[in-house]
Amino acid sequence: MKTKLYIYWPAGMEFFTVALACMLDTSDPSVHFALHFDPAQWMAMLLSPYFLVCVAAASFGMWKLHQIWKVGPAFSDTDKFAMVWFLMNACWYHTGCDVMSGLFQVMPNLRDAYAVSNANHDFPMHDLHRIALDTVYWLELLIQLPMCLLVVALYAKRSPARPVVEAVLCALHFAGTWAYYVPYLLMGETSNPIVSNIDRTVALAWVIVPAALAWRAMKQVMAMAPASAASATSE
Repeated sequence: MKTKLYIYWPAGMEFFTVALACMLDTSDPSVHFALHFDPAQWMAMLLSPYFLVCVAAASFGMWKLHQIWKVGPAFSDTDKFAMVWFLMNACWYHTGCDVMSGLFQVMPNLRDAYAVSNANHDFPMHDLHRIALDTVYWLELLIQLPMCLLVVALYAKRSPARPVVEAVLCALHFAGTWAYYVPYLLMGETSNPIVSNIDRTVALAWVIVPAALAWRAMKQVMAMAPASAASATSE
């Protein structure tokens, strides 16, 4: 059970984000945090084509990962976790959350949660008040998302280039999270003392996990260096 939790928690966290978005009552801005059960609110998100596309992509990706894990030498638990982590980033956290809910604001419920978490989402896209947010969103869409899929593919192929590309991607995740949250922390700006800090707490995953995976990737690169040098010498 512990192993499965370790490998699959990035996928499980999607259910948390969906449930919170579907239960968060945003009808009264004066209330900092209120949950309710409204079937219409759940259906608006669960039947949204944007949500269904993300779920379909994540489901297909998870199925494909299990097919890959059955072939060839066994992947380590951390390898499996990393593949799930980057897949879920590509299919949900970068797309369904940040791009569709924060940038384009087309994801039902979750877009409202983003506006509660950071009121600058109420301004038009690329407005001066939210340009820092939008810059990170475009970084996710154009660079981080494709790199997530690339790293998963490199894991699947057991490519020696994977640790290098993974370390670069982890650095981008770390820096992107820093650029997204720190300016508002420095200014002491908190739109909602509860929802904003829930968001920041969840976002710590994009500091801790990239740091850990980047450290692991760098050690793997260093371990490959002597073998490469020996091979070059023998030639």
